Amino acid sequence: MIEQHDGSLAEVLRVARGTRSKYSVAQATGVSHGNLTGMERGTRLPSEGTLARLCAFYGLDFDATALIAAHDRLRRKSEAR
Repeated sequence: MIEQHDGSLAEVLRVARGTRSKYSVAQATGVSHGNLTGMERGTRLPSEGTLARLCAFYGLDFDATALIAAHDRLRRKSEAR
């Protein structure tokens, strides 16, 4: 599933969610709907704990997904300069 993304964590999370509603994912993972929406839009990055919960729920490899999140963090820092 990770191979089907555009390089962003937001896309990985949208693809992983599939047809499930954000509300059902939020309820099942304990991640707020607002945070999930922000992560899927690319305006928020998850904490390590939140990312671990989402990876476990979606069946994603945590290490690979964490690398994508780290890349997004670095990209944001370089764009802010």
